[in-house]
Amino acid sequence: MKLKAFYISIILIICACSPVCSQVSETDVLQQFNTLYKDVKHTDSAIYYKAYVDFGNCTVEYFINDVLIYRNDICYDSENDLLTMEAVMSLEIDINDFILHPGKQTWELRVHPPYLLDTDKRLAALPEKSRMEFSIYSYGKAYKYLGETTLFETPLRMGSDGKEIFADAGKPYISYTGTFDAEVPYTLTGWSESEDLTQIAPEELKTMLVNEYKSLGKLIQKGDMEQSLEKIFQSEKDRAQYRFYDKEKNSIRSEEIKAMWGNPEQRVQPLENYEMIIGGNGRLVTLQCSDRFMWGEPALMSLYPQDGGETYRMFRLFFHMPKGGFELELIR
Repeated sequence: MKLKAFYISIILIICACSPVCSQVSETDVLQQFNTLYKDVKHTDSAIYYKAYVDFGNCTVEYFINDVLIYRNDICYDSENDLLTMEAVMSLEIDINDFILHPGKQTWELRVHPPYLLDTDKRLAALPEKSRMEFSIYSYGKAYKYLGETTLFETPLRMGSDGKEIFADAGKPYISYTGTFDAEVPYTLTGWSESEDLTQIAPEELKTMLVNEYKSLGKLIQKGDMEQSLEKIFQSEKDRAQYRFYDKEKNSIRSEEIKAMWGNPEQRVQPLENYEMIIGGNGRLVTLQCSDRFMWGEPALMSLYPQDGGETYRMFRLFFHMPKGGFELELIR
């Protein structure tokens, strides 16, 4: 499969590229963040995985180990027949975030008809020109390209006119699943031993989760670095390992954290129009926007000043409940 000329590298975890708030003092917990790289192992055998997704004329949700890593939002313009234009896009997505150990990993594609343009309604069935591809690219130390594994390519069949069309065209929904092997040199506990959140009453779990989001939102609004960093420490400690931090990478991340969690000039947006999503085989939970035109974006957002205006910052958060525990904790 040829890599498309247009692609965007994105990270589906807490991330931001923004000016650093230089007024934040060096707290004790931040000093711990600054030295996370000292505990990182296996740097000589580092391996990074990126999912390459390619889609067109349908809505596709991409999962790694039962965690949604990306969903697209292509619309169908019935007046101008947008689908004949073969609206497509390609993306690369970091996935080490959701790989806890070497060995077998799972993947899934959930494919829906596209939405009708400017509405909250979908087409009734998947179009004949639907397309979706899913591959894994691997990189070694210093991001040296190691190779590609193709997980899925668009299945085709002959249409009534003798031309190839999407094999499952006409269906209202289709799911594809499979596995691949990862050779990461680390093993992280993460949420692998956490409580099964599906055993908690949905409304009770949702109330707990919303309270956690509101609590973090208040800390972000105040620019309370120390308390915020205590909340995200385990997540960042894991990140240092699966991103194989050295001193320089650690320093860059520390500056990002200052800008994200220690900038009181941010304006945290109201928590509204959201839905609770459980993943990670029942052990992870997050809130995401349910509004049609922000569908799938993180529920927690802020606005911060930049270049004379304001820019959105999105906080994609995943919580778990440690084994034997009764409270949710941030893990990604």
